[in-house]
Amino acid sequence: MFQDFKSEIKLFLIVAFVAVAISVGGILAMQYIRDLNQNRPIDIFVPEFFEQQRKQQIQNESFTNVADWQTYRNEEYGFEIKYPNNYFLSGSGSGTNVAPLISSDYATLLFRDAQGLNSSQAKNITINGTPALEMSLSGNMDGGIEYEVFFKSTKAKGGYLDVLFSAKRKGYENKLQEFKDILSTFKFIPQEQDTSAWLTHRTGTYEFKYPKDLGLSYVRAHSWPPTITVTPAGTNFSCGSIQGFGNRVPLPHIKEQVVMNGTSYCVVRAGEGAAGTMYETYKYAVVRDDRVITMEFVVRSPISCSNYSSVSETQKCQSEKEAFNPATLADQILSTFRFIETPEGVKNKVTRYLANTYDFGYEVESMGESKQVEDLDGDGYEEFLVTASGSGGSCFGGTNYRVLYSPKQQEYFVGARSIMPSLHNVNKEQMFCTILEQGQIWESCKLGQYVEYTCFSNNLKEGESAVLKQYLERTLEKF
Repeated sequence: MFQDFKSEIKLFLIVAFVAVAISVGGILAMQYIRDLNQNRPIDIFVPEFFEQQRKQQIQNESFTNVADWQTYRNEEYGFEIKYPNNYFLSGSGSGTNVAPLISSDYATLLFRDAQGLNSSQAKNITINGTPALEMSLSGNMDGGIEYEVFFKSTKAKGGYLDVLFSAKRKGYENKLQEFKDILSTFKFIPQEQDTSAWLTHRTGTYEFKYPKDLGLSYVRAHSWPPTITVTPAGTNFSCGSIQGFGNRVPLPHIKEQVVMNGTSYCVVRAGEGAAGTMYETYKYAVVRDDRVITMEFVVRSPISCSNYSSVSETQKCQSEKEAFNPATLADQILSTFRFIETPEGVKNKVTRYLANTYDFGYEVESMGESKQVEDLDGDGYEEFLVTASGSGGSCFGGTNYRVLYSPKQQEYFVGARSIMPSLHNVNKEQMFCTILEQGQIWESCKLGQYVEYTCFSNNLKEGESAVLKQYLERTLEKF
């Protein structure tokens, strides 16, 4: 009897559960039909965990695929930044704004020429390899938030480019990460430095250009021209291995790494004051061709600009000190550095390059002549021409190589002329070829058809490289 009672209770619970499920289903169905008839959005029940996952996935898809974002480029102030497709360019604003606003339904990005920045209230950060100053998060008049960063800019009258993110309404604090994602795409446009008036320092193995002075009134070169040393990089090179200044500058040395225009530099800096003047010593090191190129220089400036009696002079002094960027100066000078190439040295480079590059025909078996020729592309540096060859034996033809080496670009331009039993399986992603002639190979070899063709490296496809390709075509000998 007790067992029957338990069964009845179990049956009652099952029936009750089914009834509740049917009732809830009916209510949801009626709500669905009512919302559908009234053209209202339909709420679909999703467990909270999965709803959070869905929102996170949508956010990730929206703000991580930077390649699909739009790009805003400002030539006047020399910068560019990417932004998602739900943002748009709007009016230029007013006051010190230097660019159109980049806005969405809930936020705005402003770009301003900063005036009177108090850098002591900011935190030093690095964004996409560029040093910046970050201000503390604050609120705005709409009840939202504001996040602000400053970039040193020689083109800004106030010395800084101010980038401000403002969320329009309360409740959009979670969009701060979105702005930081946008800001991570900010970069200054590399400026082509006019070095025509610069002086040239030359040794037996390298040369570089440098300005006569800094062109400033309050920040001046003290130890000038810069000194450059070249040492082997070794297999275990790191920024930590860069030496300081020894007893010459007894103060603590600050070591860091900066990126300028895509080039990573190891930096050591130190400063000391004397008689109202600050002397700052800088060392910038970069690795090229398995060698460490290290440049050192010293600049001096007033410790305090407030000592000047004129307010305008004080402001000019302060603006110069804030706008001066030693990393930009170092990058501009080191971009002119080049090793003085010799025919034998270039031949060794080309030998290593051909040994590790793709195959135009037969492999290189012997290196030929290496000589310096004229400045073919007008970049101010004479190119080098190196010849090489490979053979398949008396019945298999061969390949003649001609390689132009550009000292300024440190780039190889390859041309080859081959005769083979059949067209070699060329890699079209790395070269392009033209069949010159097909025919019957000499009878004693009994090899049937032969193909004669030329191939060129793809960097000779560009319009500005046409003169290099024409030169290689003239120098390739016919079999």
